[in-house]
Amino acid sequence: MPPMKAGLLALLLSLALRPAVAAQTAPPPPRHECFRGRPQPACDQFWITEFSLLTRINRLPDGEYLSVPYFMRWELGSMENHGPRSAAGVTLVAELDDLGSRLGVKPRYRRWLGPRAALDLSAGVLFKGSGRFRAPGFVAQASITGGDYVGFVTQLEYFRSDQGRRDLGAYAGVRFGALPGIIAGLLLPVLVIAASIPET
Repeated sequence: MPPMKAGLLALLLSLALRPAVAAQTAPPPPRHECFRGRPQPACDQFWITEFSLLTRINRLPDGEYLSVPYFMRWELGSMENHGPRSAAGVTLVAELDDLGSRLGVKPRYRRWLGPRAALDLSAGVLFKGSGRFRAPGFVAQASITGGDYVGFVTQLEYFRSDQGRRDLGAYAGVRFGALPGIIAGLLLPVLVIAASIPET
């Protein structure tokens, strides 16, 4: 091949391959880590700091209702967005009610319904507790959240009590997330406990 044609061919190959080489050497786009959850591209990863105040809506195995109907639940964890519509992660769970306390872990899925609304589905294992709880237990939850600040939550929970009875509890209530979740998780338990103290 004549030197001129060879040089021209080399130049054309260089120009054709330049975008591919540039794409391989370009730095990855910066990750967006958020405290309050939002879909991509606003957030790639976000924290879960939630507090839920629920009430039991079915009877105990012995036919009675809880003397204190409030059920308090804290969740701490992280979720990762996978595209603009879905997120997945894991949370640690702490629960407290008239039956005792429970600790657990829950894989969690979030479907973004828009920039501010989301549907959360989760299920996991309760591995430790006190009072009438005997491990292991199982929990499943569904919720609708607005702005990752406040939402409505339903929950099913199953475990064996210290009396050997199977307890399937159904709960419903309100959930607070992000900064409101931290504030509610610190203040509302104090108010609930204070309200449950009988007057003398």
